[in-house]
Amino acid sequence: MNYTKRVGTSSVTGNKWVAFGLGARMIALILTYRVHSWLRPEYFESPVSEHTPEALPTVDLRLEQDLDDEEEEENIR
Repeated sequence: MNYTKRVGTSSVTGNKWVAFGLGARMIALILTYRVHSWLRPEYFESPVSEHTPEALPTVDLRLEQDLDDEEEEENIR
């Protein structure tokens, strides 16, 4: 691959004041969500408790051969 020199400047990081303004907006957004989570925690809670089996989907990643081997072992016992 041949990379060429960049043409132009970034619309955000090309100007320090614009980058500072964007950073300030991002911090304000994070703080706004944090304050709202303190004032209305029920709005941010998950409808399913993290400690229940329904919280995360389960997937059986064992190979079919491994399942067959387990069945054979159970039949032997």
